[in-house]
Amino acid sequence: MSQACKIYLENLVGTKFGRLTVVAFEQGANSQIIAACNCECGTPRKVNLAHLKKGHTKSCGCLAREVRALNKITNCYFFKKAKN
Repeated sequence: MSQACKIYLENLVGTKFGRLTVVAFEQGANSQIIAACNCECGTPRKVNLAHLKKGHTKSCGCLAREVRALNKITNCYFFKKAKN
């Protein structure tokens, strides 16, 4: 990894991407850069840096669980009946 690349990565430490905060970096397979992150819920997670920057990964999975639970509540029979 070049010196410029290392400086760029050091500047990204502490940056938030969705619910993930970058803590450190490591070299992955095939020259990929892996970001060690902490989620807002407290779960540590290792993620490909490209996925973070493009917005493909936003949390450790807690966001998807919350959205599924919310959809389950709003799509139930009683919620729809009370809404009308």
